[in-house]
Amino acid sequence: MRGMIGMAALLLAALPGAGGATPARDAAAPVLAQPAPDPMLRTRALMREFPWISRFWAELAGAEQARAQRAFRRRGVTEGFAERWDAMGLQDRVLLLFGPGRGQG
Repeated sequence: MRGMIGMAALLLAALPGAGGATPARDAAAPVLAQPAPDPMLRTRALMREFPWISRFWAELAGAEQARAQRAFRRRGVTEGFAERWDAMGLQDRVLLLFGPGRGQG
């Protein structure tokens, strides 16, 4: 019984934040960067959250058109919103509305 209690105490002491000794991280060790997310996966995820991205301009609600117009204006486009929107691919629309994702351009 004492052996089991001792073993449990050792295991608990080894847990981070349990007051036990934890190995110090080597300050010289490089921090591994996370790989950039796949642009298509990001596009699909945003389309699930914002399904209106896949609609034609005429099908967008007023607030959706206003959001897209603000995004166009931030990029210097001041007219022809409907034609440009309808000609864009889905990934282009995601970039317009949400910018490049983490780890991308």
